[in-house]
Amino acid sequence: MKKFGTALLIICAIFLAASAQERRVSDDSTAAPKMAIDSTAHDFGKVKAGTALTHSFRIKNTGTADLQIQSVTPG
Repeated sequence: MKKFGTALLIICAIFLAASAQERRVSDDSTAAPKMAIDSTAHDFGKVKAGTALTHSFRIKNTGTADLQIQSVTPG
C-alpha cells in the first residue's frame, strides 16, 4: 500500500509540472508587437521641383514581441 501511495504522489507531481509548463507556453503565444507612431503624415507644403526632402517618423514597439517593418511606401 505504501508503494501505491508513493507512485500516486509521483504521478500527481508529474501532472502538475506538465500543467504548469503548458500554462507558460500558452502565455507566450499571446505575445504580439504593437506599433505606436507619433504622427502618420507630414506635409512639406510648397516645394520647388528637384528639392530633396527628408522626414523621420518616430516608431516605437509597445508590444511584447519583435516588431518587423517589412515595407514602406509613400502615399
